[in-house]
Order: sequence, then structure tokens, then C-alpha cells
Amino acid sequence: GRKYEANSVEIYSDKVVKLVSVLSSIALYSSPIVITYLFRKGWLTSANNYIVFNHSFIRIATTLTFVYIGALLARGLWIGRSTNNDYRGFAKILKSAKQKSDLSRLSLSRFEFDFNHWPIDFRWYESKLTDPKKAPTLVSSGRPSKRNTLLSIPCDLLSYIVVHTVGRRMLYPGSVGILQMALSNALEDGRTKLVEENSGERYKLLARDGNHIDCMFVDRRVRGSPKSKTLVICSEGNAGFYEIGTMITPLGDGYSVLGWNHPGFGGSTGLPYPQNDINAIDVIIHFAVERLGFPLDSIILFGWSIGGFPTSWAAQQYQDVKGLVLDASFDDVLPLAEAKMPHAINPIVRNVIRGYFNLNISANLNQFRGPVTFIRRLRDEIINTNDAEPFRTNRSNDLLTKLLNNRFPKLMADEKVKKALVEWLLSDPSAQASILSTYDVRDDYCLTELLAFMKKTSAEYPLLIGDDMSTQIKIKLILFLAKKHMKNYDSTHCTNLPTLLFEEPFDLFAIYKAKQNSSL
Repeated sequence: GRKYEANSVEIYSDKVVKLVSVLSSIALYSSPIVITYLFRKGWLTSANNYIVFNHSFIRIATTLTFVYIGALLARGLWIGRSTNNDYRGFAKILKSAKQKSDLSRLSLSRFEFDFNHWPIDFRWYESKLTDPKKAPTLVSSGRPSKRNTLLSIPCDLLSYIVVHTVGRRMLYPGSVGILQMALSNALEDGRTKLVEENSGERYKLLARDGNHIDCMFVDRRVRGSPKSKTLVICSEGNAGFYEIGTMITPLGDGYSVLGWNHPGFGGSTGLPYPQNDINAIDVIIHFAVERLGFPLDSIILFGWSIGGFPTSWAAQQYQDVKGLVLDASFDDVLPLAEAKMPHAINPIVRNVIRGYFNLNISANLNQFRGPVTFIRRLRDEIINTNDAEPFRTNRSNDLLTKLLNNRFPKLMADEKVKKALVEWLLSDPSAQASILSTYDVRDDYCLTELLAFMKKTSAEYPLLIGDDMSTQIKIKLILFLAKKHMKNYDSTHCTNLPTLLFEEPFDLFAIYKAKQNSSL
């Protein structure tokens, strides 16, 4: 493709429009300082309980308004875009695409333009995958009930203010407009690369809450390889975008890939509250199955960092997915929030998290019965609760421990087994290998024990193996399972996961079924 060539009038008028937008955003976020400054300079005064604007302030505001309107008109109606043949051709294609022309829809993907004007490609109610009357709901994770006492009112009020001012922006910095402006060129380049080098197709989906979800699909099925028939759905972190995010990892291994942006990120509208996030990934799943043609058992869900929350929710909602991969993720956001914030405001932090951002990934995983893999980053500086010990306090450790507790409760009931697991988790890869050797953990033996138990009982979680077993055997099994569920990556939090480390999750039940079928 080639870059759109704007004439000089459009270039300079567009710069004026963007400058005004940036200044407006800065003024909004710094409004308390700006208003205080204006009062001190006498440009704003108070009289009879009314705010009065100084004449100088009114003249400047009026001039800026006319400059902005003039720039918009010059860019569009006068000698800017209206005289540009490329733009007029694009306008015709856009109009045709909005009238549901498939050919124009395909041609539209060649253009980079404001996503607000992109036609909707798929609506949540078009799917037959689930009952449209049944709205997606968050998994209960022990959220405390509302306290109806006078003492709780100040804390609740302050929590509300924190959430709607700095709280959401701190937890999801990618939803802040200034950051997106700073990244705009990188995001555009990323989209262009996905379209031109990977034949990516951009789509706009309408979620149940009315938000528009921006997503990109790369179809590798035409290559005919086994991996190309599997779709990897990528969920980004709290400052991640599909344009420059995790899609690159499964793409490098030949998978078909669908990336999407959280509400309020990139071209997606709305704000990234938990309910909005699950509404978003819900319509993404429906779109993948109904429109793109991937059955659930051919879909792998891949979540990085905070993207593990919508990913794990989707896994427990759609149990037939092929598997779940969580990279640099955590069990519960509350311990992380409490560790990163001053101890004195812990009551406010707890109120904010449990009341508005209750991102409890382990609670979702407790409802999921499919295969899971965790990627633990050995130098992760984000998902630890003690910066002095980032490895030992990495919340991926808690994520694995809680999963094993839920799926293999009788193995984990033995305190010596827990101690051996903790020793393995708090060791570096070379020490882990030594521990496995010390306990004589052999894959063939452990797998044989698990499959034999499943044959005698039932092949489903929780797997109640452990009765009449020695502690030594239980330790072998739990360390084998830990090794199969967690992979180490010697890196910090924000680097892309290498393609070689992206593997389909260990599926104990698939192995069991294959053994059963081979014996028939």
C-alpha cells in the first residue's frame, strides 16, 4: 500500500485540530491547577455565587474556537479533503461499505481512518451461540456485602471519587487519551503491518452494552497447516493494544489469530470496567465462532497480564475451548494493589478493588475444567508484592497453587506436599530441575499413576487422587503437575513472549481419551 497524500491545506489544518485536541485533554486533566491559575490572574472571578469570565479570557476563548472551526472547515469542505481524489474515492467506498457491500468492505481495509466511522461488522445479538436474553455475569469471588452503616458512607463516597478520577486511569493507563495520542503513530504502523504483511482484516463489533470493539483477524487457514486451523484469541494488558501487543507471538508459530482492544483502548469505545471487559470478549467469542467459523474446541485463549481476567472469564463461560494460556498474570489484583499503594489507604484500596475492579482470575479458573498453562516471568517487576523479592512474591506462584488446590485437593491436603511445591516454586529453573531429580519425578511414571486413577473413577476435575498414597508419591505427582502447568521465561513484564515458548496447554483428559481410544 501507499501513504495517503494530503495537500498542504489539509496537513496544516489537521495539525491545528490535533493541537487543540491535545491542549483540551491537558486542560481537562489539569483543570484544578488551571482554574486556580485563572482565578489568581483575575481571568475568573466570583460574583453573587456565579463564575464571571474576564473579557480577555472570553476574547482568547472565542478566537481559539473560531480557529478550530476554521481548521475543521479548511480540512474538509474547502480546499482540503474535498479536492483530493484519493479522499473522494475513499468516501465512496465507505458509503458503499455502510450499505453492506462485501466488495467495498474488503476495499475499506486498505484505508486507515477514524474508527468511529467504520461500519459495524457484527452485533452481539446476531449470534446463536448462547441465549441472547442471558447477559454475561461476573463470577462471584467472595465480594463483601455492602455495609449500611453511617461509618461506611465516607469510605464509600471517597472510593467512588477515586474510581472515577485517578483509580481507573491508574489501573488501565491505556485508556488515557494522552497516552493513546503519544502512541498513535506506533499503533497506526502496527495496524498497517498486520494488514499488509499478514493479510489482517480489521472489524468493528457491537457488544451488548453498546460499546464498539476494535479487533484484528489474521487467517492462516489457507496455508493448510494443523496449527493454522486453531484460532488464538489475544487479550492485552492494562496498557497494551493488539497493534503492538501479543498477536506477534502466535502469528510467528503459524496460528490464526484474533486480537482485540479493551473498551476505551484504540478504536474500542467505552471504559474498561470488568463488566464492559467481559461483554467485549463475549462478543469476540461469538464473532469467532459464528462469523469466522472456528468451533470452540479449535480456540485457544491467550491473556497477558491483566488480560488474564477477561481471558479466564471466557474460559469458564465457554468450557469447550481448546485451552487457556496466561502469561505474566496474577491470581487476584487486590494483593498487588495493596502492595503498591501506601498502607494508610488500604481500606480505600480494598473498597475500590472489591467494589469496582474485582479482578479475581483464580475465581474464574475455579469454574474452568479445561487445560491451562501459566507463563511465569522470572524478573517480572509488575506482578509482585515486594520489589525487593520480585521472584519469590510473583503472583503467578499463587495462581498455580490455587489451581492445583482446586483440581487436586487430596494431593494438596498433605502439608509436606505443599512444602515441596513451595520449595519448587521459589527456586530458579536450574534448582527446580535439581528438585525434580531429588524426588525422582519421571513423566512416564506420574502420567501412568494419574491415568490409572482416572480409569478407575471418573475423568473430571476435581480429581480426587491421593487416598492410600504415600507422601513421596503425592510429591512426585504434584511436582509433575506443576511442571506441566507452568513454564518459566527469564524476562521482565513487558517484553513479547518468544514464539518458542508459546505451546498448547498440557491436556490430561485429552491424553486419557487418546489412551482409551487406542485400547479399543
